[in-house]
Amino acid sequence: MERRAQRLTASAEQCFFHLGQVLDRLAAAIIIVGGYGNKNVVQSDWKSIEDLRTAARKSPQKPKNLFDYPLIIEADTPGGQVQRRLLAATDPTPFGQ
Repeated sequence: MERRAQRLTASAEQCFFHLGQVLDRLAAAIIIVGGYGNKNVVQSDWKSIEDLRTAARKSPQKPKNLFDYPLIIEADTPGGQVQRRLLAATDPTPFGQ
């Protein structure tokens, strides 16, 4: 019986580990597809998406360098509308927290 309990515990831990990996990879995909200009996509996680959602509520900032582009585009542009719809799909509020 003890061996079965160990296998169940190991399976549950593995499941949560993989679910965490899925969220990290989904965050990276959203950042890439949304064109948010995050240079460090490899280290992105779900907190990055929450930060982008917070930034989308504020007015967009001008890039510091000519070759950089802003994380969030202005809301009245087609690209800005797509970015906000993409972030709206990641909002956990309708599903509970």
